[in-house]
Amino acid sequence: MRDRGTLVGSLVLLGALAAGSYWLAERARLSDPVPRRAGHQVDYFAENFNLTRMDDQGNALYSVSSARMTHFADDDSTILLKPQITSARSDRPTVHMQADTGNVTSDAEQVTLLGHVQITRAPSADNPELRAFGNYLLVLPEEDIARTDQPFEIEHGGSHIWSQTMTFNNTDRTIKMNENTPVRGEAIFEAQHKKTGTAAAGEALKP
Repeated sequence: MRDRGTLVGSLVLLGALAAGSYWLAERARLSDPVPRRAGHQVDYFAENFNLTRMDDQGNALYSVSSARMTHFADDDSTILLKPQITSARSDRPTVHMQADTGNVTSDAEQVTLLGHVQITRAPSADNPELRAFGNYLLVLPEEDIARTDQPFEIEHGGSHIWSQTMTFNNTDRTIKMNENTPVRGEAIFEAQHKKTGTAAAGEALKP
């Protein structure tokens, strides 16, 4: 009789443990409103992100910042919200670039700017400010070069240029337009809002 009572008590205890485990598991499942699944998952993110690249002497070369940076673990990609890139090399004009969004390659060698892209090169004693506008720009920060295969508008002093493609090289301070474009005259040069001529395909300006 005692053995039977011990058996019944053990079964009751095991049943209580099983019920308790099920209750805990259900509570944990219901408390997570977003079911976990494999796929494009956020690894980490940062608000008001800023990264500055220095040379061996500790001088700033360029900086990349954004209102929000989101990194994805599955493909090692990085998305930027309101990205800004500033080239701050002491031997070259300061160039600032910004856009609505952007993304960075896994090796951080290329930054793509998308939507309302703007380039601003600071003025110097003998050179007015230069600004350029478009919707797509591929930036190579280490090389201090930016290029696009989409239309861009360039303002320099009182002149305006419209180009189908562009390579902006801050190292030698040149802008090449319509490279590898067979059609000539697609980059229109307008001085003081008056058309004065056209730029040939692949022609480099040195503003």
